[in-house]
Amino acid sequence: MSASSTDARGRWAAISPQSERGLIAFLAALSGLSALGIDVLLPGLGSIRSAYGLAPDSTRVSLVITTYLFGLGVGQVLYGPLADRFGRKPALFVGLTMYAAGAIGCALSPSLGVMFAFRSLMGLGAASPRAMSLTIARDRFSGDAMTRVVSLVMLFFQLSPAVAPLIGESLLTVGSWHTIFAFAAGMAVLTVLWTTRFDETLTPERRLPLTFSRTARSARAVIGSRWALGHGLVLMFEFTAFYVYLSSSELVFDDVFGRGGQFAVFFAAGALLQAASNLMASRVAPVIGTARLMSFVVTSYVGTGMVFLAITMAADGHPNFWLWLALLWVLNSLHALVLSMANSQAMQPLAAFAGTGSGVIGTMSMMGGAIMASFVAATIEGSATPMAAAYCGFGLLAGLSLWWARGGSAAPIS
Repeated sequence: MSASSTDARGRWAAISPQSERGLIAFLAALSGLSALGIDVLLPGLGSIRSAYGLAPDSTRVSLVITTYLFGLGVGQVLYGPLADRFGRKPALFVGLTMYAAGAIGCALSPSLGVMFAFRSLMGLGAASPRAMSLTIARDRFSGDAMTRVVSLVMLFFQLSPAVAPLIGESLLTVGSWHTIFAFAAGMAVLTVLWTTRFDETLTPERRLPLTFSRTARSARAVIGSRWALGHGLVLMFEFTAFYVYLSSSELVFDDVFGRGGQFAVFFAAGALLQAASNLMASRVAPVIGTARLMSFVVTSYVGTGMVFLAITMAADGHPNFWLWLALLWVLNSLHALVLSMANSQAMQPLAAFAGTGSGVIGTMSMMGGAIMASFVAATIEGSATPMAAAYCGFGLLAGLSLWWARGGSAAPIS
């Protein structure tokens, strides 16, 4: 065997899902696929408005994002028990197939209503890689080590918002918004192929029966854990503010600030800052502790949110763009830190039923956030104030939830 062949095999082994580096890359790809279903489509929202005869400032097209998030939230609680019974790989295969089918259906939708239905299906499929990435991480790690891994996964996850809108813009130059959905379906197929190389992390002796009573007991254990539930609520309120940004930022950039043509670049730059924040967390959290770092980050988020709202309201919803953008980037960077740490902390006591636990926490946080965000997004008409109020108000609720969660125990639940 030649030296070059041996080196090639060594490099391939280093990034295989069986190595830690390969596992992190694989989990990042799973998480990134769920984000791709949102971010790559953002530049095409204006074209979708035109294709279905909507007004240029219509907020109805935001339901393309909301229905996806709804499916993403609902689906996680369904995949969790399946993953605890049959393993992580079968749950991934089912979800990725649904994701690809939903994307193809969206590309062929004859009406906006049909697209909403297929976006829900696409979101249901995306729920599997989203839930399994956290479940697999908990199978292999715990404590500050899990925070380090989840932060690194989130680092690559945050690169999706940085790169995906630019990909969407590029796809629009060579095709229409239909091409964006075809691209998403193709990425799902590639992820299926990668999953075939992944070693199952749920050993036979840890598999749980797929019964209603067992699933209900596990769900009650999650809700009954003040630690897990409290950190899940932190996630839910953080997601709400961020979902308002995801579903409405394109409209705010265009309608409020007249910078719709620069949206993809600013969106990507903000995502890069979020990725850098997660890189910092992966290095700092194991040194000073996840709990201490999370307290500081959430407190900073609440304070920045108050300043963000005050400045926006003082300018009657039309603040200086650069000041508004700087504060928005700071808030989203802090959100990225909270996202990785709160997920890690919520899963800490749930190792015995990681699939179900991840599903319950994910459904509660993402579905709750999507529902609340949809009400806020509907009020954004020529003003940046509703978005600022979301960051401030839901940030305060996240802070209160963290304070309440710290009164609970992170001890493993049998």
